[in-house]
Order: sequence, then C-alpha cells, then structure tokens
Amino acid sequence: MADSSGIVVSPAAQAESPPASWFQRHKDKLWWLHSIYALLIGAGIMWLGARNYNFLRVTVFHVGFIWLSSLYLPKLLNHPRLSPRWAERLRLVVNYFNKNFYQQVLFFILPIYYGSATASSANILFVLVLTISAVLSTLDVVYDRHLSVRRGLTALFFAFNLFALINVILPVLWSIGNNWATRVSAVFAALGFVTIFPGSTPWR
Repeated sequence: MADSSGIVVSPAAQAESPPASWFQRHKDKLWWLHSIYALLIGAGIMWLGARNYNFLRVTVFHVGFIWLSSLYLPKLLNHPRLSPRWAERLRLVVNYFNKNFYQQVLFFILPIYYGSATASSANILFVLVLTISAVLSTLDVVYDRHLSVRRGLTALFFAFNLFALINVILPVLWSIGNNWATRVSAVFAALGFVTIFPGSTPWR
C-alpha cells in the first residue's frame, strides 16, 4: 500500500494495529477527501479575495517560505544522518505547509485576475492556467507524487505562481503600471526558477 507520495508500506507495518491497517488501506481515499476539503476552503478564500486586498501583504511571507523550503529541503533530505523514513516524513510535512500556502495565495488572487479579464481577450487563458495551478495545489496525491518530487516541475510551478502573485501585488498595493509590473514579475519568476532548478541536489 502506498501513501500520497507513493511510498510502499510493508504488510508487517500494516499489521501493527487495526486502526493503522485501516488507515493504510484507505489512505488514498482519505487524501482525496482532504483535497475536496481544500477545494472548499479555496472557494472561501476566493470570496475573501474578491472583497479585501489587504491579505496580499501576507502572501509575501507565504511565497518566501515556499521558496526557502524548495531551495533547502533537498539538502536536508539527503543529509547522511537522516534516515529515508524520516526524510520522507519531513518532505510530507513541508509539502503540507507548501500546499496550504499555495492554496491561500492562488485562490486569493484568482478572483482579482478574473475580475480584470474579459472573455474575448487573451487574459482569460492566463486565468484558466492560474485556475489549474490553484486546483493542482489542492490535489495531495498529484502534488506529493509528481510536483514535489520532480525538481523541474517544482521550479516551474513556483516560478509561474510567483509571477502571478507579483503581477497583482505591484499594481494593487503600489500602483505600478501593468507593463512595468509584468516585466518585474517576469524577472522575479526567472530568478525563482533558476535558484530552485539548476545544479541542485536531487530529491530522494
């Protein structure tokens, strides 16, 4: 039986106790139920994002945590004193925080982008991609087994979402023009990508 990251659990581990055995048998279902719960929470955050922009100031700390954890987690996971079992536990804990921070950021800015886009413009395509990104952050199985274990996907996912966030923060909080905001956001997104992706220690 595998957990949300695909780690196989031995039959001996499953036989430790009836609750543990039941949890191992139904772990994937529980992760999907949690994903549905995260989507519902995301809907509430979208309602907040359409009414109060002050939360944008807090999202900077959310993104900062995601960037630092993505940058240094591989080094921690490959530390010789950290056993594979504890390394996997650490990765899942960090993933949990990162997923929640992504969800709060993306579902908050989604209605802002939607409100500024029109159905006949190219901007609506960006809103669709941003929606997909927000939904992916709620899918525990997809995030834990794919996005968080492939360094290229991790870097690309972070760079896109960083671009989307900064591109909202600059005009809304500091009244910077859209053209300049897009350029600055692209620079930050590129920096976010290259700091996470190239020449880095591989994931366990």
